[in-house]
Amino acid sequence: MSRRLKRLWPRVVLSLLGAVVLTLIPLPGWLQPWRPSWVALVVIYWLIYEPRRIGLMTAWLAGLLLDT
Repeated sequence: MSRRLKRLWPRVVLSLLGAVVLTLIPLPGWLQPWRPSWVALVVIYWLIYEPRRIGLMTAWLAGLLLDT
């Protein structure tokens, strides 16, 4: 595993966990329609930033994490 990849995975995991936490934070009813899909936004960011290293499997695992 390359040095760059070793530095990348902790960032990916922490950002996905942060997105899950932001998704779970309750909001008042009037703000619910404007709640973004944080996990989807983070996955899209990583897919654009590192398309060769972050792929469909990461997106699938993030969705699985969100569903549990």
